[in-house]
Amino acid sequence: MKRIQFSVLFCIIFIFSVYCVLTNTVSKYK
Repeated sequence: MKRIQFSVLFCIIFIFSVYCVLTNTVSKYK
């Protein structure tokens, strides 16, 4: 149970970081 929770948390953090990088690149090119 804890392992699944950790993987979900890691996934959310990864997606959030990717989203941040994407928004940064978009703002750079604007």
